Amino acid sequence: MGALFCGERKMGKERIEHYSCAVVVQGKHLLLLRELGKDDFPLSGFHFPGGKARSEDRLEEALQSALAEKYGASVKIIAPICPLAKVDGKRKIVLHAFLCEPLSPFHFPRAHFEYVYSDFASLQDLYLDPLDRVLAQKVRLFYPVYGYKRRLVPLSEKQKGEAKLYLDSLFYFRSALPGKEISDFSLLIRADSTIQQIRDAYYWLLNLYGLDLNEYLDVLEYRKKRLGK
Repeated sequence: MGALFCGERKMGKERIEHYSCAVVVQGKHLLLLRELGKDDFPLSGFHFPGGKARSEDRLEEALQSALAEKYGASVKIIAPICPLAKVDGKRKIVLHAFLCEPLSPFHFPRAHFEYVYSDFASLQDLYLDPLDRVLAQKVRLFYPVYGYKRRLVPLSEKQKGEAKLYLDSLFYFRSALPGKEISDFSLLIRADSTIQQIRDAYYWLLNLYGLDLNEYLDVLEYRKKRLGK
């Protein structure tokens, strides 16, 4: 089993549609590739597999069509991820990403691609485009909460209250966290996450940035008492 991120890149006024997928295999490895030029000379570093489609196409349909045509793979789109933006000279690239499940394996022609399966720790040894590297970070952040076959449903009022309590408490550590990571984390609780999954996800984020879990728990208990939780 695996999960993958897919998206659309809008480049300048030409609005060329690009689709990128970060394929996660068994929660441990990312599939990366680079297209080869003449005499197997790599034109650039490793990146996530992708394709192109006409700008007037619906995003989800074009995404699935491009993957099927170029890689012979079909996917099931599970949930959208927040857009990413990058300014490259006079060109602005916006990537709209989706969390998907592969319904069939990917097939890469060896004559045109070099591809590797890399664990998260080994990504630092590979040259990645800055936008692809951000995507890889989001994969690692997003992945522990969703699992593979989680059905998306609206959060209950109790879940919303619990999530808001944790999010408010997390702002206590805002000086130690990049601001965008707090907004990124809000995306992790849009599925049918249980209360325990919400708690585990926040603990994971604190550990990721080396924050003091005991201090965090003290702050959380204080806020719960003030709110009568």
